[in-house]
Amino acid sequence: YSDNNLLTYNNKLQTKQFSTMKKVLIIAAACVALVSCLKNDEAIIAVDDSPIGFQTVIGLESTRAAVDGITTDDKFMASAFLLNENKTWASDFSLAQPYFVNQDVAYVDSKWTTTPVYYWPSKGSLTFFAHYPANSSIAKFDGKNYVFENYNVDTYKNIDLMVADVVADKQANNVPVTFRHKLTRIGFTAIKADDVNVPNRTVTITSIKLTKLNNEGTLTQTGSTGATAWSDHTGTAGYELVT
Repeated sequence: YSDNNLLTYNNKLQTKQFSTMKKVLIIAAACVALVSCLKNDEAIIAVDDSPIGFQTVIGLESTRAAVDGITTDDKFMASAFLLNENKTWASDFSLAQPYFVNQDVAYVDSKWTTTPVYYWPSKGSLTFFAHYPANSSIAKFDGKNYVFENYNVDTYKNIDLMVADVVADKQANNVPVTFRHKLTRIGFTAIKADDVNVPNRTVTITSIKLTKLNNEGTLTQTGSTGATAWSDHTGTAGYELVT
């Protein structure tokens, strides 16, 4: 090549290299933009650095003969629903979005927290539901209400079903979870009547039988108010207490 031809070739080569580099830079920039969009889509809800914690209380209003409570060795399940700012659960519950549903809550490091840990959103408010025991098959959220469908006391024998009051419009601090007993434990007391309450007479009870009892039903907790009610009672179970 002559000097002029060599210069022309070098200029073409540099132009081609610059064009290729420009394409690479444009593609790289597009990738960065795409990654940023993806990250933004994954983080639609901004959160702060405060983990959501719970404080458990057993309500005094109960049909149970005794209050068993929840020990720190137990777990319960909680769900939370998110509303935007200036919205309240009482007026706008139908607009709420699930924040987490049926997550285990365990006593870890001297506090009740979800597993995995969830954090308070930086905007809006959360409304909470909870039930015990921690069994996701017991309660289902149908989009409006929590439904304990066809709950059978023999299937979940010796389990104390409890449902918490709804805690609405929370934005920070621990969530006060007040559980209410939803089953009845029956106790018996025997008293001697006057005609057998005489000296040297002993009455011995060998067994007590209960027959034709419904042992299954559906418990519904209304999403808007948190009120609970049993329905669809079925079954004809029998039980015997042998002393």
